Amino acid sequence: MENSWGCCSVVSACEEHLDCSYCKKKFHLSCLDAADINDSNSSTPWLCYQCSVRSYSATSATTPCHMHTAARPLKRQALNSPPNTEQSASISEIQNIVESTIKIQVENLITQLHTKIRSIVSTELKSIVDDIRDMKNSLEYMHSQVETISKENCESRSKITELQKQNTILKTTVDDLKHQINILQQNSRANNVEIQCIPENRNENIVEVVQQIAKVINCKINPENISHCTRVAKVNRQNSRPRAIIVQFNGTKTRDEFLAASNFNRKKPVDKKLNTSHLGFAEPASPIFVVEHLSPSNKNLHAAARSAAKEKGYKYVWVRRGRIYMRKGDDSDYIIIKDLSCLNGLK
Repeated sequence: MENSWGCCSVVSACEEHLDCSYCKKKFHLSCLDAADINDSNSSTPWLCYQCSVRSYSATSATTPCHMHTAARPLKRQALNSPPNTEQSASISEIQNIVESTIKIQVENLITQLHTKIRSIVSTELKSIVDDIRDMKNSLEYMHSQVETISKENCESRSKITELQKQNTILKTTVDDLKHQINILQQNSRANNVEIQCIPENRNENIVEVVQQIAKVINCKINPENISHCTRVAKVNRQNSRPRAIIVQFNGTKTRDEFLAASNFNRKKPVDKKLNTSHLGFAEPASPIFVVEHLSPSNKNLHAAARSAAKEKGYKYVWVRRGRIYMRKGDDSDYIIIKDLSCLNGLK
């Protein structure tokens, strides 16, 4: 009978099987599970799964039958059973499932990676932002310091400019004061003469020496005409020349007469000019010079004028009333030397 098998479509009467007591269909033992086989060994009539369900629904729970609540797998398809709607998954479906699973996992990994990166970047950026904030504060502080320094620099420049102006004024004032002091110093020497190269003697009488010189140059000088007479210290102590004698007369007229007579004496022959032998000093005789008593500034200027005259070929250099004159030749005009700048301009 075609429909006598209820388990699968394979008809094999030789294979061990069970008969359902209700629907009379046959079921291979290989198509049944262990629970069904164990139920067949009991004294209760054996029912297949479908008959057990129908019997349980038609009667009650007291109906002696075996009930299965879960579908059991069949090895082979039962005869005349409805077609199985479940189909095995194809390779493309498996690939889609795998790809979707991988995609989901990748998306999860990407999300986790983004979260991790965001956390790391946020932590690092926080330190960078703090550093930038500190740098900004430092730059603002430095900017304020630069502005302060720039302001102070401008003020310092203004002060320096003002100080330079004041320095120029002070320099001019100092030069004027030096000139005025020099004039005062020279005026205080208006009655003085300086006698150089007279040998020194511990027991000497300078006034008598001056009177002896006056006799030699034919200038009448009385003791009352001499207000003061003394030797002065050397500027350069290494110089072997004797200390000069400064003679202060009681008037400018007497001083001028003494200077004029001594200058006239210089026009005499060399052996007749004023020398130490005229004063009774032992040989060899050395010349004696009588000059105006110059202030320190004028004395330095006179020395510089004499050096410049030798260098540039000027024939005459002389002093009159504290002023220094130069002349290049007998036919040339004289030049008044007021300061060192006048010497720098000589030709």
